[in-house]
Amino acid sequence: MTTLPFNDPNGRIFYACQAVLTTKRNMSGESPATDGVFLNGVQSIGINGDMPSQSLLDIGRAQRQFHYYGQQNFEITIERRIDKDSDFFYFVDPSDYTAGAAGYKSSHVLYKNNLHDKGFADSDGKSLRNYDITILYAPDRYRYIGAGNDFTDEDYNDTDSDGSISGSEKDEQEPDRNKIISVTYKSCLLSSIEYNIGVDGITESVTLFTKQFRFNKDLSTLSDYGINNDLPQVGEVLKRSHLDILKQPVDRKSRLPQEVISMFELGDTESVYDGDDGAKRPLKIYGINNINLSLSIDYSQIPDVGFWRGSEKDKEYEQNLFSYMNLPLQVSCSFTGVARRALEYGDFIWTDTADDVFVRNTDVPFAASGVMDKTTGLSYGGGPYRDGLDPNNPDPPKYGSPKPPSDVYNKTDRPIRLVFATFDSAANANKYHIIDLGNNNYVTSIATTGGDTGGGNVETTITYQNDHSDMVLVKDTQVRDLINEKPF
Repeated sequence: MTTLPFNDPNGRIFYACQAVLTTKRNMSGESPATDGVFLNGVQSIGINGDMPSQSLLDIGRAQRQFHYYGQQNFEITIERRIDKDSDFFYFVDPSDYTAGAAGYKSSHVLYKNNLHDKGFADSDGKSLRNYDITILYAPDRYRYIGAGNDFTDEDYNDTDSDGSISGSEKDEQEPDRNKIISVTYKSCLLSSIEYNIGVDGITESVTLFTKQFRFNKDLSTLSDYGINNDLPQVGEVLKRSHLDILKQPVDRKSRLPQEVISMFELGDTESVYDGDDGAKRPLKIYGINNINLSLSIDYSQIPDVGFWRGSEKDKEYEQNLFSYMNLPLQVSCSFTGVARRALEYGDFIWTDTADDVFVRNTDVPFAASGVMDKTTGLSYGGGPYRDGLDPNNPDPPKYGSPKPPSDVYNKTDRPIRLVFATFDSAANANKYHIIDLGNNNYVTSIATTGGDTGGGNVETTITYQNDHSDMVLVKDTQVRDLINEKPF
């Protein structure tokens, strides 16, 4: 007969009685589930298990009797809101986030301290970043996990002669207050990260996968995980208003590609903000409704003939030993906004004539937007920094004239960096959540939809991609300029 884990047979699982713990490491090995760190802001978590199988033909028999299974796969999807005091799910350590070419290398997703690229350990003992995802399930009668441990004597009716409640009587009246069910998905690899920045907030969606999980029968209480009544957390989630794209270029730490500026920047508002130098400046007007950024990772695995890695007892962590990333990683970004005019292609296309209003069927319309200064990572001569952000070239020539030299001609050069600025009152300093896609993005599509007789707005979506596997996610007190002088 099945024994129920909790006293209430009519219990259920819903958001208030589950929690997610994560453990990360850049090496093969095991970590106890109790090392997991509470992941805050989780809105949903789902598990999809795939068990591929096949039946064998049995000659002379119409009914198939023999059946076997292939390697199973469990996909974990997590959606969360990010608190201003919390990190991204995957993030670069601030110590590796430095300016210049060295910072570009140490903050790159393929760097040894970050996701890395292969499961076999390198000379430093580093390998693919892998995660343990532990899900806790508690009784549904409490308003949050651990709330039963927060009860005082006054919460009970039955008292001793001295008016107190003994521990045994607490256990009798609240037998489930410290109980937990937990499952750990071991050695998960990250397969995708997506950020959706809309007018109603910012969401982070993460997908991981693994081939095995563990029921933690030996960890059946909150005390086993060092949890009492401290799981509920309060804080301020990142909002659209924290994104600094409405500031003037002189103060704006975000970097937008020129196509987006040309389409959506329509002038200045009457509202003002305090610039970095203390001067008051008007905010910009944009009609951007949504920004979507994504990193997709595809893996391959070298077959180990005669052996399923990770199938041996106490060597389950070897399941990723011969896995490696397929490069480049797929990085994309799209900007969607209300169209208030036609897109001025002449603001950013390359042309060697005065006719800058004609997008011809050639291989150069979206070519180099100017000459890149390798010391700053900025380009001039048109394109993203045609309005003079480069201090060494305050009045750059327009539309890439003269013709850019061959070392930048037809190169990908659109910068994308989104910066969310918040204030840390305890430290009396600004802090930034940064999503940096580097300076080597390029346009893949410009689409216009809507405007039908139903009354909908016309919307334009501009989509970019980079083939440098560039996506830096970091929380820091400074925004650094990363310079890609050569391939990683």
